[in-house]
Amino acid sequence: MRSEIYEIELIPGLEAFVERELTTLLGRGGFRLLAYPRDGRLTIRFRGPEERLSTLTTAVAVHAVHTFNIPRPKALLGHQHLTRLFAVIQSVVGSEPEGTFRTFKISAAGSDSAVFRRLADEIQDKCALTESTASAHLVLAVRRAVTGSGWEITIRLTSMPLSARSWRVCNRPDALNATIAKAMIMLAAPTDSGCFVNLGCGSGTLVAERLLQQPSSGALGFDIDPDAIECAEHNLSAAKVRDRAMLAVGDLRNVPMADQSVDTIVADLPFGMVKDTDVGLSGLYDGALSESVRLLGSGDPFVVMTARRKLFEETLERFQGQMERTAEVPLSVSFKQGYLKPSIYMLRRL
Repeated sequence: MRSEIYEIELIPGLEAFVERELTTLLGRGGFRLLAYPRDGRLTIRFRGPEERLSTLTTAVAVHAVHTFNIPRPKALLGHQHLTRLFAVIQSVVGSEPEGTFRTFKISAAGSDSAVFRRLADEIQDKCALTESTASAHLVLAVRRAVTGSGWEITIRLTSMPLSARSWRVCNRPDALNATIAKAMIMLAAPTDSGCFVNLGCGSGTLVAERLLQQPSSGALGFDIDPDAIECAEHNLSAAKVRDRAMLAVGDLRNVPMADQSVDTIVADLPFGMVKDTDVGLSGLYDGALSESVRLLGSGDPFVVMTARRKLFEETLERFQGQMERTAEVPLSVSFKQGYLKPSIYMLRRL
């Protein structure tokens, strides 16, 4: 049982990238943007196969929205509505190999009430799923209808968030979110044959997203941490792009490449909040910009993300006449019990 209304969960700040990917994937007339009901959600009307939405790479997750014309959630326990809900659940569960969906979770105001406890029992019994209070494969939310009357149930289309890439077999606490990495690659727009370099490549997220996005002659990743390089090798192998990537232990302040030999540089610069670094951030940022000036030719892009915006912008001022900022994309990223406010900067070598 398919819906026509979908909510696309995203990192706030990446709305334009999600819309652009939707247009590329579905065509300009293939969907209709309805609203931004709240921060981090984009709502569309789409009448095509749901499977196409599950291929989005800039979205965290996609949720189908099903409206029930009922006065209160208790009515969901009636035979007609419960049968419809089971059909919706089975449609999603059946979209992936048998046994993939094993757990479920209901999010709702009053989710511990008798009504929702009975609803959970019904789902557990009829759909052979186990309720989870933490992360779950099947994610449902019950809420009042955003527009009009009745209540809505949203259901995530996939057993894992789209941002949880299947190739990530090695994880690190400082790993870049893959949807941000994809947006950075879209912003950089590397050419198929150009030399692409990732300074401080970490676990290989930016390199993987670049090589998976489009045909490419290859990509180079440098990181000062040998463990990070080993982790990147595992991830790139799982993504089946290891043969087109060159990884090396190296200091981003001293890249062993010739002047003006690189066409595109990307970097997720450390900002001292996830992992301590022995290198002072000021010197690190200065070194990254200095090497980018040396390595890039006139007009070539350097796309960088950092949460230390003030420090980065102060450092960037010292490169006036050499680097030009052409765009900034502010983001809001959940971190521990709060949020970080990093920005993606689009720079060009003058």
